[in-house]
Amino acid sequence: MSSTYEFEVSFSFAGEDRAFVKEVASYLVENNVKVFYDEFQEIDLWGKDLYVYLDEIYRKKSRYCVVFISKHYKEKLWTNHERESAQARAFQENSEYILPFRLDDTEIPGIKPTTGYLSSKNISSQKLAEAISKKINAGSPQLIEELSDDTSKVDTVIENGVVKRANGEYEIKVRKYDFVGHRLAKAFPGVRELVWYDNPVDILKRLKILLRDPLEFELYPGKHPDLIGGKATPFWWFRGGGSMAIDDFKIINETKFLLGMHEFEINRIAVYRSNREYQSFIYFETKAETPINTGEDIERSKEFQLEYRSYAIQQYGLYKNVPIKREEIDDGSAVINNEVVNLAGEAVSRIRYLTPYNFIICAQSSIYNTHESDRFFGDFMDDILRGNNSRTLESILPDLLKIEREKRIEFSESDL
Repeated sequence: MSSTYEFEVSFSFAGEDRAFVKEVASYLVENNVKVFYDEFQEIDLWGKDLYVYLDEIYRKKSRYCVVFISKHYKEKLWTNHERESAQARAFQENSEYILPFRLDDTEIPGIKPTTGYLSSKNISSQKLAEAISKKINAGSPQLIEELSDDTSKVDTVIENGVVKRANGEYEIKVRKYDFVGHRLAKAFPGVRELVWYDNPVDILKRLKILLRDPLEFELYPGKHPDLIGGKATPFWWFRGGGSMAIDDFKIINETKFLLGMHEFEINRIAVYRSNREYQSFIYFETKAETPINTGEDIERSKEFQLEYRSYAIQQYGLYKNVPIKREEIDDGSAVINNEVVNLAGEAVSRIRYLTPYNFIICAQSSIYNTHESDRFFGDFMDDILRGNNSRTLESILPDLLKIEREKRIEFSESDL
């Protein structure tokens, strides 16, 4: 559509809300809408007097201004400057210039509670982009009312890039490593580069934030909504040639957690956060645990395992919290208190680590999900378990990044 304005819509928002706003801006740009979003105009902003230039953007150069209302928005000096410029324009023209979008229920001076608005409670980033497009193309005064009333037909935004559909399915709209990076930021705020944590209780509290549900998604970029089967699992854990999706995380006690059937007693972790989310990871070191008494020759099994790898495990089962042999799970019955008991499918498998163990958690689309990186990391982790401390995690990071540069890894749609 032709316009006498430089931008069809400008965005005024707080930096803390950038992730959601960027999704909206990206959807609009993909549909050829002229958007003022600061990251898209970095070159234009370079060297300018921002106080004067932003006043022109929000008071003269935009057809509409979407204000993303939140507690962060109210507290910022720059957002107040942008809002005042936008309000001066709206007052001068007495028009529907400011389009409020609520990220929470904060009241903003000058924006009346009676003003029609949309909300993240029932509008996703994509739906908001569609609403803005319709507003630009039709200028329909009924649009806000229609969308606000029709809450049963829109997705519910539950976190950055994630929505819950009306049928209960979860959909992820961002790249897997961006999703993992967002969770890392929430669980380990302020971390840049490499930071160690050695308080197991604190670590577990942070893991509850990092690995909270949802961990798997029925719908994801590149998959047609009508296709059945297949789920996206952004979080994976890796160790020297072995990898596994993380679709189930449970707390066992204050210092111990469960990934699938694997039990881990926390020793310490290192969090590496890069400005490139696909380089971020968490390195785990766990403690050796006492064997479960199931009548096996545990020491003999442990010695045998350590002849060909750097750690040893015990596989066992639980039936109503009673330990049983792994073989009994296979057979479907077990001897408990000298009685043969039909397990009736109620037993669960467990893997316990009898020696110290280490691994990493990162995004499935991370640079570490490659043969080169996995082998490199695996050799390093084996050295640590065998007591070879000549290399440290800090010392191997440049070599890991060198592997990425040499491979020139590029992420396609299938890696999302």
